[in-house]
Amino acid sequence: MFLVTGDGPSFALGRYVAEEAELLTIAVSPEARGRGLGRDMLQAYEEDARQQGALTSFLEVAADNVTAISLYLSEGYSESGRRKAYYTAPDGSKIDALIFEKRINHS
Repeated sequence: MFLVTGDGPSFALGRYVAEEAELLTIAVSPEARGRGLGRDMLQAYEEDARQQGALTSFLEVAADNVTAISLYLSEGYSESGRRKAYYTAPDGSKIDALIFEKRINHS
């Protein structure tokens, strides 16, 4: 497991096994959003994962998290799976989890 911290109020948490890395979370404080810190954390996470020998990165995101999905797609991730009704919203409704992956090391 590894943690990447940024200069601002943000962090990324990931883990790796063999040649696979998984992004567990990226967090940016509400007052710091919109400054590109999430993208910075994602790129730092990928670089650390590469240094650990990971070839592929995986992550999971709620299907209604449009901001995060847009970030992941813009950074080259693609949807590779879906877990139906995986998350429960505060109102009790169910939200699918989307699984994304990206090849991060081409050696």
